[in-house]
Amino acid sequence: MFNIRRTILNLAILASMLGAVKAGAQVQEISTETLATGTLYLTSTPGVWQNQEWDMENNIAKDASGNIYMAGTYFNGTDNDVYLRKMNPVSGTVLWTSTVAHVGVDYARGVALDESGNLYVLATMSDGGGNKIGVAKYNASNGQKIWADPVIYDSGNGNNAADIIADASGAYVAGTTGSKIAIVKFPAD
Repeated sequence: MFNIRRTILNLAILASMLGAVKAGAQVQEISTETLATGTLYLTSTPGVWQNQEWDMENNIAKDASGNIYMAGTYFNGTDNDVYLRKMNPVSGTVLWTSTVAHVGVDYARGVALDESGNLYVLATMSDGGGNKIGVAKYNASNGQKIWADPVIYDSGNGNNAADIIADASGAYVAGTTGSKIAIVKFPAD
């Protein structure tokens, strides 16, 4: 996990040096650059880029068709929110972008696909009453919400989300609640 974060951070630094990612910049398509070690794909957030939260942007999944799904954090002008983006790195296009609506400060923590084409996004959410674990469910083909609102887990004891996986029965989240390591299951329906 540390290597993924370090690699993403290095890509962000490289992108900033190349002038491709700037605070508030809006890139409608994916820009690419061929590197000696592979290909660099650059895209922006739907709001202001969150450099101080970049180390949390380790949220990526890939479907069988090669599309990339990314969850990230952006500043909406008032507080931090979560966004989802589907990208086709072959054609270099952003296929859709959706945001997760929730009152308070939210940070994207993970994204997972199930075998039915559902996309689950994991966030740590805070509305002033401490951190909560939130999961939202979307249709991966078009970015439309399946659940009207994120499903929230709140032990009342301080929670943090770390990672997510999904299958036909729902989403499983690894994190902490209070001082204990926890796995929380969010049913598919």
